[in-house]
Amino acid sequence: MNVLGTINSNNIKIKYYTLIGLYRFVVTMKFPILTLFLLGEGFSIVQIGMGYTIMSITVFCSDVPLGILADKINKKIVFILGILIESLSSILFKFSDRFEIMIIAFILWGIGISNFSGVLQGWVVNSSNKLKLQINQSKVFSNARVVSNLATFFGMVISAVITTKYGFDTVFYIMFAFLLFYALLSFLIIDYYSENKEDEVKHSKSEYMGFLFDKNFIFILFFNAVLGFVYSGYAVIWMPIFEIYINLEFGEGLVNNTVVYGLSYLVSGLSLIYIINISVSIIPDLTKRIFYLRALFSISFLLMGIFVDSTFLLVLFTFCMFIFGDLEYGSLSELNNSFFSDSNRVFGLSVLSSFERLLSSMGAFVITIIYESYSATPTLMIMGIVALFPLFLLPIFRKKNNQNLESIVNEKY
Repeated sequence: MNVLGTINSNNIKIKYYTLIGLYRFVVTMKFPILTLFLLGEGFSIVQIGMGYTIMSITVFCSDVPLGILADKINKKIVFILGILIESLSSILFKFSDRFEIMIIAFILWGIGISNFSGVLQGWVVNSSNKLKLQINQSKVFSNARVVSNLATFFGMVISAVITTKYGFDTVFYIMFAFLLFYALLSFLIIDYYSENKEDEVKHSKSEYMGFLFDKNFIFILFFNAVLGFVYSGYAVIWMPIFEIYINLEFGEGLVNNTVVYGLSYLVSGLSLIYIINISVSIIPDLTKRIFYLRALFSISFLLMGIFVDSTFLLVLFTFCMFIFGDLEYGSLSELNNSFFSDSNRVFGLSVLSSFERLLSSMGAFVITIIYESYSATPTLMIMGIVALFPLFLLPIFRKKNNQNLESIVNEKY
């Protein structure tokens, strides 16, 4: 079923941006309140970190089997079931007055978000391939981050305002209702083109899973996983950090902290519109662009740690972290997709996601322990060093493997 008119490249991109933006809007309503709500229920920051860890392990365990089901059976059904399960997690968080209930909510959240990005990316790329439409994947996926950042800002701010005025419970109910609406909208928007398997090349089991033995893929898998480790840890500690340091400048208040943090998302998202093409023109080589952006992303964390006592510099380098991370996301997504064909794309993206979640499951727990044991400065600097770590392995990797990653992209496109 198609509710947005004639199928063309612009139409597919509009659908993709719509699904990304609306989803990001509703799930980021959790961001400013979930940790604070659970702390208010009596859980410690380490227990909450354990919840995020268990969520990541859940994603790791469910990503691959759900990815195979999406490839072999139906992407739309797997995607919508995930959204419905995630809606249950939203309402269950509201009743998380006991540790086991909180853990169940995190588990359902993990099942729900499994394959979200994989299915949507797979749908966009497969539909474009089957309709023989040309799309600039780096630009499309980076633009998706622009939409995501804008939606994140509004989702976070609206959540903070509603919480301040009506309480935490109202936000959880709104998220539950909105995710049900989103499931219906997804059913209407996602078309059948990526589900048409008649023209797909049939692969044997070894061919279907062959990318797992590609040394280039193994390195990129590690590259993605380290990023997940850092992001997962930061997702837990950003609000406590902002509560301490932003309050000193703007006074206490959930809305103040959320607006300041959210503005970094908003401004970085708007900036990406102009920076995407500049980054591609300055560094046209895809793999070099990814590595330089990762270095800048890591340096941003280091500078956040060094200048955490300065509100202006903390916000500035948070903004830089978002910019470089989002630029890397678009290019990295294009490189990720180059390893797969239409018939195993969701499975491949799910493998990447699952190993990212495996390492990020440790990130949420380890980072919260470091933060609780020390302070914001060493924690942020450690996160920067960890994000930088894959770049140190690059010379060793290239020495052992003479095939340049860029050659894979050239073969595919």
